[in-house]
Amino acid sequence: MAEPTTTAVIGLTAGSLAIFGLVTGLQPALLLAGMAGGWWALSIRDPLPLPRRITSIAIAAIFAAWGAPVAASLIGSLSWWPGKSVAIEALQLLVALVLGRLAHTVLGSSLDKLAKRKMEGV
Repeated sequence: MAEPTTTAVIGLTAGSLAIFGLVTGLQPALLLAGMAGGWWALSIRDPLPLPRRITSIAIAAIFAAWGAPVAASLIGSLSWWPGKSVAIEALQLLVALVLGRLAHTVLGSSLDKLAKRKMEGV
């Protein structure tokens, strides 16, 4: 059985993200898929304090909801993509999950390294 604190945090975060999505126009399904990816990323990291866990999951969810439509459209425009048999909308959930998973561990650290290199060159 899950710990009550973990269940409450997941419920609070998911509900808050769904409301945030409705207010901002982001798709709640993409926010929840990004949240699942962020939660997946946290499962393989060292434990973090509760506020950092919540913040990390929320940032991953927002990043995924913003990036998934763009990334799915780019993938759908590739010549090898089976255009009519697989809809771009169906691909967006999977892309949101992956972006949420990679938001902090890969994409965030890569952006940090790129920014440091650019700043050293200035």
